Amino acid sequence: MQPQREPRLTLEDYLQLEKDTNEKYEYYNGYVEAMAGGSYEHNTINGNIFSDINTKLKGKSCQIMNSDTKLYLENSNTYFYPDAMIICGEREQLDKYTGAFKNPVVIIEVLSKSTEAFDRGDKFDFYRQLPSLRHYVLVKQDEAKIQVYSRQSPTSLWNIRVVEGLESSLDLVISENETLNVPLIDIYDRIVFEK
Repeated sequence: MQPQREPRLTLEDYLQLEKDTNEKYEYYNGYVEAMAGGSYEHNTINGNIFSDINTKLKGKSCQIMNSDTKLYLENSNTYFYPDAMIICGEREQLDKYTGAFKNPVVIIEVLSKSTEAFDRGDKFDFYRQLPSLRHYVLVKQDEAKIQVYSRQSPTSLWNIRVVEGLESSLDLVISENETLNVPLIDIYDRIVFEK
């Protein structure tokens, strides 16, 4: 089921809406989507990912941003709030007014039943426009399973790999001299899977 959308807004109206309401909205194709709160599992997994990666990146040239950080996609004049994103080197911002960043190397989305089709489909189509993006990571909530879409350069084809099982690790090359290793047992800490 697709979420209901407000009527089309101009970009200026969208930015003013966020400023006036002090709430988060995603903006694409002239529509705004209010950002709903996540489930316990979603929030716990997202917090685990942020905490683990943030610790690993201390003192490095890369930084993880949480779901309060806005992403701007220049080619489509679109704004999203990924669950997490990693930026390496200089952090390129659109401007101070929007607070939106433009150059993540990794985008992470924790899948929910209500958003999974969009995250896998149209949202990934938008994300692929980013020349900086090297990895798109989709994290399941109901099992220890992660899909990683990766490419070597903006003109490379995307490769897909699946990482599953609590004994596995998510490995991401995020810069020329930086590889992240995040054990799934840490990502899914405090999550109880239904049998």
